[in-house]
Amino acid sequence: MTTPKPRLDLFNDSPRLVSKKCRTSTPTLRPPKPPMKSTKSSRRQRSYHEHHTPDFFSDAPFTNLHEGSFSFGLPSNNNSNNDDEPQNQYCRLFRQFDIISKIGSGDFADVYEAKSQVDGQYYAIKRTTKPFTSNSDRLRKLQEVRNHQLLPPHPNCVRYYDSWEEDGYLYIQTELCKTSLNTILENSEEQRLPERLIWNYLLDLLMAVKHLHDHDLIHMDIKPDNIFISFDGVAKLGDFGLMCSCLDLNSSSLTSISSFTHDLPTDHDDSGIINRSDESIDSIEEGDSKYLASETMQGKFTKAADIFSLGITIFEVASGLELPKHGKVYQKLRHNEIEDLYFNGLSADLIKIIKMMMEEDYTKRPTIDDLLQLEMIRIKTRRPLIIS
Repeated sequence: MTTPKPRLDLFNDSPRLVSKKCRTSTPTLRPPKPPMKSTKSSRRQRSYHEHHTPDFFSDAPFTNLHEGSFSFGLPSNNNSNNDDEPQNQYCRLFRQFDIISKIGSGDFADVYEAKSQVDGQYYAIKRTTKPFTSNSDRLRKLQEVRNHQLLPPHPNCVRYYDSWEEDGYLYIQTELCKTSLNTILENSEEQRLPERLIWNYLLDLLMAVKHLHDHDLIHMDIKPDNIFISFDGVAKLGDFGLMCSCLDLNSSSLTSISSFTHDLPTDHDDSGIINRSDESIDSIEEGDSKYLASETMQGKFTKAADIFSLGITIFEVASGLELPKHGKVYQKLRHNEIEDLYFNGLSADLIKIIKMMMEEDYTKRPTIDDLLQLEMIRIKTRRPLIIS
């Protein structure tokens, strides 16, 4: 039985304690979520295969920009009507892997721990729960594959290996990790993790964010659910479904690779801001709002948004408090108005860096390189800095 987890309440003299598991309604390991749900697709009454031609699977080839592969439209000759689970005798998942267990399940995908029959290694394989419902639905889901391919391998990012389509389902094969940061927080017997462990995770995640930002990529969804811990204790950033590119911001065109704002009008300015229409704000899921920077709700997406999301994630881990999804406390956090009592027991250095990363004005937030140059970071780096 785990201990109660305090819920953040900045208007009382002390934290209001509630029965721990404000997150008990969610699975302990939620698989990565697709970026947004398509209203248009959800209204369709017929399946994708009932009104689209079979050759659609071959009409949008991807270029393998980095390690990892993709296979299009693999037929399995599977005549089963059971869409809930892949079938042993037909599915590539079972032909090429030994399934150890299902380690995650959600509305959009299931995740399996699997042992490859080819190389004997263990992997995580994500399978969409439902077949593609339309052309746009397929392209939106394939965007996650594209995002993986845009990102070169890095020790602090969950590694992508392979992906394929089969009977309208998408499979993504990635590195298998031991657990997620969210699972650790939910199952911990202590209110907060040891500070030395928090520093290790922070240092790892700073290097992951540096890797993305050095390649002009913005994660846009940093939170405990999307942070994984390897079997040797290294924190790794995962779930790149919402990732977007800020390449060529000063030119007349903007490269956007995120289905987070699929089909939405885009403009930009010389400050490095990606401006989206107000419609994009509505696509943000409520569960993600706890970690979003306030400027993203105004349709402005910059690398600084990742800094805020990582900062408030570390605040949650360090304080042991459940973050609000909305309301007055939610707004106070985004104004960086945090009572000192929520930092009790933390070192001055950790408090300082959290407040720096949660700076309200995104133009004044430190960049990832600014943070890595801080003396408090450099003296605590547990391994050599990894140059992208």
